[in-house]
Amino acid sequence: MGDKKLLVVFTSYYFGDKADKILTELSVPHQLMATPPELNDMCGLSIQIEPTIVNRVQTALKEHKISTSGLFWYEKGKPVLAYKD
Repeated sequence: MGDKKLLVVFTSYYFGDKADKILTELSVPHQLMATPPELNDMCGLSIQIEPTIVNRVQTALKEHKISTSGLFWYEKGKPVLAYKD
């Protein structure tokens, strides 16, 4: 799978920051990071997660009314693909 990462991209910095705090409180493993340049038309904050916890993360974000631009597979230098479950 190389260096492919699953990113949750947010609609605003506010939602990215709020998601980071909530996922931390829930002990959900994630990494807050700058959104890669390939997704530069979106918010500057993303969270990287493991594919095995997508449902857990989506449920937490929905319960806390956190708006996202979507989930994307990202690998440096390759086209970004929308995540499909």
